[in-house]
Amino acid sequence: MRGSVQAVPSTYYINGNAYFSGKTVLYNSKRNPNFQSYLDHLTESIQPSFGAVRNIYTPDSGHRVARFQDLQPNAKYVVGGYEIFRPYK
Repeated sequence: MRGSVQAVPSTYYINGNAYFSGKTVLYNSKRNPNFQSYLDHLTESIQPSFGAVRNIYTPDSGHRVARFQDLQPNAKYVVGGYEIFRPYK
């Protein structure tokens, strides 16, 4: 299928909220042409209690994801606002 846009699913958890079971959100490059618009899309989809999503972290090490190229398909990530990453125990 030429010209088709592939959606990449990933599961997102809320930073510091051990009771949130996670939500799968699709990344579509046509709908989200830049990283900021994807953060806004995550905010609308997940609706975290802290407000707007401003950071995406890897759940194992807490490294910050700063660009689309660092997102892996079918991976798990943690979303946060301006607070620091809090690992789950």
